[in-house]
Amino acid sequence: DIIKTTIAIILVSISFFTFGQQLEYNSYWNWEYSISQHQPIRHKTTKNVEQVNYTIIRKNKESKYIKRFNDSGKLVSYSSVDKDNKEIPIAKFEYDKNNRIIVSKSYNKGKIKHTTFKTFTEKGKIAELKKANSKEVIILRNIWEYNTDNCMSKSIRYRKKDKIHRTWKYEYFDKCQKSRTTLYKGNGKVKKIWSNDCKEEGSILEKRKNEVQICRWEESSQKYLIKVYQTFDEKGRIRKHVSKYTLSDTLIFEHSTFDGDDKLIRKTTYDKSFNKPLVSTSFRKGKKTFESIYKYENDLVVSRSHSYKDKLTSKHEYTYESSLLTELKVYNKKGALSTTIKLNYKKRPS
Repeated sequence: DIIKTTIAIILVSISFFTFGQQLEYNSYWNWEYSISQHQPIRHKTTKNVEQVNYTIIRKNKESKYIKRFNDSGKLVSYSSVDKDNKEIPIAKFEYDKNNRIIVSKSYNKGKIKHTTFKTFTEKGKIAELKKANSKEVIILRNIWEYNTDNCMSKSIRYRKKDKIHRTWKYEYFDKCQKSRTTLYKGNGKVKKIWSNDCKEEGSILEKRKNEVQICRWEESSQKYLIKVYQTFDEKGRIRKHVSKYTLSDTLIFEHSTFDGDDKLIRKTTYDKSFNKPLVSTSFRKGKKTFESIYKYENDLVVSRSHSYKDKLTSKHEYTYESSLLTELKVYNKKGALSTTIKLNYKKRPS
């Protein structure tokens, strides 16, 4: 249940990205870090916290976890604790002097599973990534190149034995205003193109083989600045993403996704930040399906409930002390308490 609900949060926070957008970049999702950040629960700590101990209670059974942080508040290790009070590592992280992750280690039953190494350019852009298995064999390698404006010009993904798997090349109108992305297969043949030539609503687009056409434009009303991102793929399928920002301070108010018939697929309202969703609702054929509702006090979430077709599926309640989360209670669809997570903090000496 905890994993499902934390995934739901992630989906809410990235709902304005499409799968096609993700394919447009040679990006590497640091699953070790993401999992460690979101399990056993997603929350924030202050820089003076050295360690957090978690106790999860389900059906009178307890499981325990520990997270440790460096002086800058960055996560350095995540472990489970067995019945003999022995720590079993799940993930470990190392940082450079600029607090960028340079080594990520993931474990399976306490034994090393994967290790990921990152290097950066002098200007702070990622330059190379290598991922090795438990036998220290490189199973994945990515490199990134940049132009004189420090904009990404090319990226290459390698597989085993340093064979090229995919190559991305990026073109720009001016500086970092992207005009085109071309994805090549390992044999050098074009696999897909993303074109940013479309810059206004109502542009007449035609189907182009292996090409996704991207339209971006802005509108404004008396209250909102409206940014629109629309994709048109080679099969003529359309997805339109509309973000509304308050005109006075340009903070996010609402984000909506529509299909090719301009029917609403998902709508989320925010309290001036993508990190503070208020209501997130999904639709299918014009009818509401999933919905999540969040409530806050002093900028801290105190409850969130999830429902399907207006029937409750789960509810979460949060308790804090001095802005630090100390307890989470999870209730099932019948309103019965199913899980309790207690958090205990060890702070650094002042």
